[in-house]
Amino acid sequence: MSALLKSVKQLEVSGDGRTAENWSTYKKQFENSLALLEHEGIYLKDLLLNHRSGVEPTNPGTDPVEWIQAKTGRDDKAYKTEVQAWINWERANEATHSYIMATLPSILHEECAQHDRAADLWAYLNQRFADQTLTSVCALWLRMCQLNINMFSGVSDFLTALTKYELELTRAKQPVPETLLAGTILHGMGDRYPTTRVPRGREERQALG
Repeated sequence: MSALLKSVKQLEVSGDGRTAENWSTYKKQFENSLALLEHEGIYLKDLLLNHRSGVEPTNPGTDPVEWIQAKTGRDDKAYKTEVQAWINWERANEATHSYIMATLPSILHEECAQHDRAADLWAYLNQRFADQTLTSVCALWLRMCQLNINMFSGVSDFLTALTKYELELTRAKQPVPETLLAGTILHGMGDRYPTTRVPRGREERQALG
């Protein structure tokens, strides 16, 4: 699990905990990292999304006699099978829940710890951050427009940061017009921009870097 944590960048949340600029990227990385993981036949991505093998089974309880009496035609062997299925699901849920918590900033821990089921926690995070609000979108635009090459070690790092904001805005269904992107590059690079021609598209920006 520790190796997988390295493949998922931590969710970046604003100081007040209301917005997460990298939610779309984080969500995709996290779900993909669980895609092939399983525990006793339970795929962790299914558990995360409450699909197929990940759906929570019915808790059979601790009294086999009571369970058998309530289940016509079932016996002690069937009860033990149900108990094992419940135990397997609980362990898989605990592992997935811990994995989510490990990728969240501490500002979210207290609220997120209230959700015991990994699927409930994931649904809560989706509801909180998936639909980028006007405030969060405006914050992305503002931060992108404030980028300046003097904030970075070189042109490549500057363009990488700009592309990150461009991608997040696109995922938030607010694609950046080429003219505005060009203006942001020109403004951010100032006198260090080598020519008056604006790089068109991501490929040219990468070549420039």
